[in-house]
Amino acid sequence: MFPFWAPLIYFGVYAATLSSALASIVGAPRVLQKVASDDIIPFISIFKELNPRQDPERGYYFTYVVAMLAVMIGDLNLVAPLITMFFMITYAILNFACFWLSISGSPGWRPGFKWYNKWGALFGCIICIGIMILINPWFAAAAGAVAFALDRYIRFVNPAVNWGSALDARRHMKAMEKVQSLRKLRPHVKNFRPGFLVMVKSKPHLERHLIDFVRTLEYSYGTNVYVTVEQGSLNQKRKDIVTKSHKDPYKERGFFESLVARDIQVGAQIMMQVGGLGRLRPNTLVMGFPERWYMGDIDDVQEKCRMYSGMLYDAITMDHGFMVCRNLEEVDFSNFSDNDTPNDLRGAVDVWWLLDSGGLELLVPHLMSLHHFWKKKTRDSHCPVRLFLISAEKSENQEDQELDDFRRLGAENMRHLIDPADIWKVEIQQLLQKLRMDWTGPLEIKSGHNDPEPETLDDFRKLCHLRDDDEIDTSVMRWLRVSELIQNRSHLAACIYVAAPFPDPDQDHLQYMGLLDFLSRITDKPVALIRGCEKNVVTIHQD
Repeated sequence: MFPFWAPLIYFGVYAATLSSALASIVGAPRVLQKVASDDIIPFISIFKELNPRQDPERGYYFTYVVAMLAVMIGDLNLVAPLITMFFMITYAILNFACFWLSISGSPGWRPGFKWYNKWGALFGCIICIGIMILINPWFAAAAGAVAFALDRYIRFVNPAVNWGSALDARRHMKAMEKVQSLRKLRPHVKNFRPGFLVMVKSKPHLERHLIDFVRTLEYSYGTNVYVTVEQGSLNQKRKDIVTKSHKDPYKERGFFESLVARDIQVGAQIMMQVGGLGRLRPNTLVMGFPERWYMGDIDDVQEKCRMYSGMLYDAITMDHGFMVCRNLEEVDFSNFSDNDTPNDLRGAVDVWWLLDSGGLELLVPHLMSLHHFWKKKTRDSHCPVRLFLISAEKSENQEDQELDDFRRLGAENMRHLIDPADIWKVEIQQLLQKLRMDWTGPLEIKSGHNDPEPETLDDFRKLCHLRDDDEIDTSVMRWLRVSELIQNRSHLAACIYVAAPFPDPDQDHLQYMGLLDFLSRITDKPVALIRGCEKNVVTIHQD
């Protein structure tokens, strides 16, 4: 007996087949064209072209060929399970994307289906995966492997397109939750991380070496912000420049920002006050040294010196350290990631710890010595660090001072074994051991006298446009003598860190700028003048 509903079954099968075929022949070529236009897979780029009627004609032909090849197999049941798997995994991913957008709280996700529920979407995803396994576990595994491989490939290629994916919405939500949770933590010296606020020129490629140098300090895992200041008043043109600069041109570990301000000092003040987010803020100002600061009209030179020293003073005021870098262009950072870089610098890293401003002068060189780039660039391929100290003149009550030193060291009964002149060396060595810094030293440098050589003084007067009868501050004279000592001992070093003098706003800005010049002109290798904000950033305690 022939059932009356049998014709309806055949009619339904033919209707479903025709609708699926029409949907595939219209939708599949356009999907192929969109994928090709995103340049995700290079060898399908020929399908991104459209005909004059804006139809993916090449995609139509390709879809026809694929369909004909499937028909020519002669057994549709052979490929039907695999095709079904790809349909089911597509539905599963769509359901999961709906669920993921719902829990991510994306404002752009506003489903129009009246009875939509996020748990229903998740249940639909689970049902689709279950059906795949029930139909054919092997084909289900193959379809899942293909989908996973495509995901890995897209992440590896990282195309320059923005699909507004559900994963991006979730990442944003989780990032905000983590940043909010950091607000509950109280700052502690053991958890201090140097974060660098790097002032770069309007064309970042001109200071690429400064950016690369900060990258070698990446083991601080701090918040690095690279800032460009557009000088002037805000208008549409400068607004467009600022907008474009928010796109990171180098894909570095850090954030590129740009702002409009009256001058560079005001821009730096703004960033030191509001730069960053929550606890994720930079805490160390980094600038390059202006090589031609002394050139031009004397009034212009004084204004440049006032602005530059004022930025350093602002950093201290805002509880920031600062680091002034020079000669970085002498280092070839082009093969930054090459672990086989020859050690073309060949020297050690010298640290001149002339004063204690919180320990930043010790922490930053230590972090730099951990990076593979400097290990390969320096002597013995392990980035040796030498600590230099300048000894003070003997005081009148030297014997009482030596007794106090022995008591502080806890070695009153060992006075006959330890030379009193070496007590401070033992203390510094113990400090380095407690700080877990495997450095050489301390190496004592005896000054002999406080005043610099006459030649040095003449060069300083000439550089700073000073007359012979102009008075030079006593502290400046001592720092000039320090520059001579550094010149004699560290001219062959691979990199030099020098504790920077305090940028006193009441001091002659011209002399302070000249002092920075003399302290950093000691060699053609990289030099960093560094100073903390008088707050401890290193500790000997581990508990």
